[in-house]
Amino acid sequence: MIREQVIVEQIERQIARLSRQQQLEIVARITQQLNIKPIRRVQAKRDKYAADVEKINREQSWWMKQSKREKQKYAGVYVAVHNQTLVDHDPELGSLSRRIRAKYRNTAVLMMPAEGAREIRLYSTRMIRNENSI
Repeated sequence: MIREQVIVEQIERQIARLSRQQQLEIVARITQQLNIKPIRRVQAKRDKYAADVEKINREQSWWMKQSKREKQKYAGVYVAVHNQTLVDHDPELGSLSRRIRAKYRNTAVLMMPAEGAREIRLYSTRMIRNENSI
């Protein structure tokens, strides 16, 4: 850590007399050489991910508020929702996903079972000892 700090300070001293444009060009070359992603790009990816999660949550909320009759039309299949509109459906999630990715590329599109999240019930068995059998 200290070694890296010394190197950074040396570079800063060397480029201090250069114009702002020249400094930016040097920093770009160094980050490219070291394969360092600029912080802005990383932050932009984080922001896009957060926006995508928010969009998916809105889409799911919209779909779950649809009438029971509307959702029953698609019972047993997966639905794709984009901008609060049902855009596609298919019994196979893989097929649906391929079509949606081909059409919308990297845009966040909700794909889920039409009837909503599936409920899983686990029943625990309990053994009762019969005192007479021992």
